[in-house]
Amino acid sequence: MSNVVEHLERHLGPISYGWATEADGERLPFQVARFDLVPIQGVTAYSTVGFGRFPLHSTASGSRMRLELLMMVQADQADGPFPAILQDLAGELLSSGHAILRGDVIGPRGPLISGSDMQALYAARPVYLPDEFATAYEDGESVNIVWMVPITEDEAVFVADQGWSAFEDLLVERDPELTDFNRSSLVPPGEGRGHGEDRQWRPPRPEWGTM
Repeated sequence: MSNVVEHLERHLGPISYGWATEADGERLPFQVARFDLVPIQGVTAYSTVGFGRFPLHSTASGSRMRLELLMMVQADQADGPFPAILQDLAGELLSSGHAILRGDVIGPRGPLISGSDMQALYAARPVYLPDEFATAYEDGESVNIVWMVPITEDEAVFVADQGWSAFEDLLVERDPELTDFNRSSLVPPGEGRGHGEDRQWRPPRPEWGTM
């Protein structure tokens, strides 16, 4: 068992399921794991596992960074396309060679799950968990755990216009439930429509994979 797996299971509980292939059966260079016993009431987590083996370039500092990507969702919404979303996002980062940084936004690309206003992902520290969870260690190197927070199109535009620090101030002020894909937007509706990316999130995968 790797140090990263031990770290994730220590904070999120044991791995419940895992995916190691694409929907077409193509083997991935990393895995995605589901955690159903997260020590947060009513929350399920998904995380990449092994993505941190691939160093990425920080456009801010020029240094190499190792990352694992995390999503946390309400348990009653947990059967959505989250493994595919993390697979797509990690694959994009591997292709670009660039690390995702705090405050970065991916999207909007349409609803993350059916009927939800959440259309983008915001890169944040995993503040719902203890501080020590944010950094794992593998082979003597640090691996940052990046929480991909679902946000609305209007919130994504707010980040672009006002900056990530202003958005995080808004999160502290309003204290929304960031694991709820049915939450209301923190930004008035209608602001920034039409700024989405010309692509969509993948639909749910029809089958479970194995670690």
